[in-house]
Amino acid sequence: MRALIEDLQVALRETLAMGLDTPSALDRLAALTEPLRSVGLEVLAQSVEAITNATPSDEPEYAAVINELVRLWEVCEQVLLRTHPVMTLTKLPESRGWLSLDFAPDEPLIALLTGAAPLTALLPALEEQINRWKWGDSLTPMRLMLGHSVLTQQAGARLREHGTQFLQSLRLLASNTTPLQRIRLAELVMDLYEEGQIRTLQPYLKRLPESMPLRRRAMQLGVALPDSRERAHETLEDSELLHALQNSGLTRQGFSELMRRHAHEVMCLPDDSPVLTWLLESLEALARSVRDRLELVARVPHPRATEMLLNSPHLTPRALELHIEATRDYRLAPLLFHFGNRSPLLPWGVVNSLGDALFFPIVLNLHPEALPRYAEYAHYLIQHWRNSPDPALQQQAEQIRARLGGHAHA
Repeated sequence: MRALIEDLQVALRETLAMGLDTPSALDRLAALTEPLRSVGLEVLAQSVEAITNATPSDEPEYAAVINELVRLWEVCEQVLLRTHPVMTLTKLPESRGWLSLDFAPDEPLIALLTGAAPLTALLPALEEQINRWKWGDSLTPMRLMLGHSVLTQQAGARLREHGTQFLQSLRLLASNTTPLQRIRLAELVMDLYEEGQIRTLQPYLKRLPESMPLRRRAMQLGVALPDSRERAHETLEDSELLHALQNSGLTRQGFSELMRRHAHEVMCLPDDSPVLTWLLESLEALARSVRDRLELVARVPHPRATEMLLNSPHLTPRALELHIEATRDYRLAPLLFHFGNRSPLLPWGVVNSLGDALFFPIVLNLHPEALPRYAEYAHYLIQHWRNSPDPALQQQAEQIRARLGGHAHA
């Protein structure tokens, strides 16, 4: 059943990335209806059926279907949390140094990273590459796909199948990674580790990004997730700032300071928290317009804020970008990418906070100044092209290397 739920998550994310206008976007979802029924997951089957049979005719209806896709993804996440496998590993090996990178030619991945072909056309080949990967093959392509929000679920599931080897190579996998890759590695570790053992992994997951899905998942599993930064001794419950704002009224400056100090605690508040309710209601009163309200709510890193945004017919790419930046919720990135098809602007907040490879082709082709944030992806292209018989590709490799500057590998 777990594998089927993971397949459903992959299909949902692919549908979000492709958009409902793509004829084949819903095919994979539709194919899962009967398998879900066959294992007794009738509610999920009915939800999938409703999505695949929907024919949105205007923007509000279109948004409603997109919202349902995201909500169904959340349901899958809750099911997986109840069925996660646990492994034990008594001792982690000492570091063996930097991973020896093997850059064998890999056309589907190159096409994905350069934007040379649409994601829809590349998915079958990329999925086949993930499925045929075995331990002992180069880790680099798997690590790159782990940092792509459409491919991360399937790549992660494949790595998890090699649980012991995966954990033994964690330091190598976690080296020189984007925030999204580190978040996913931490999630995989929590799938494979018993309660409390996550503490032994801090040296292997340095600079672990603050992430709402990661922190809430750790809380639900009873895992003691190490803090990623210095924390104020004052907790949200005892915060003098919070009490002052509750007494005198929320201000924009006070809201910004509250999020700066206590965002990591807001992430873990229960849905019925009085503090959370006060905060969201105060933002309603503080807002100057519908758009302003959405952008204020977007800065609250909590699932209730996510639900408010996704249920709004006025949701904008900017509000979604702000929310992903606040939460590092990579699950929403394909939805933003879909919005981005209607806008030429690069979501810098997401590029900076996640480094999602879904946006790498835009960076490569339109914003090469941001290439240092994708150093490993750029280096993969350099290695692939610099020995090419095509002088044009060799020249592109040198141009990318020049853009990377000090971030380029030897």
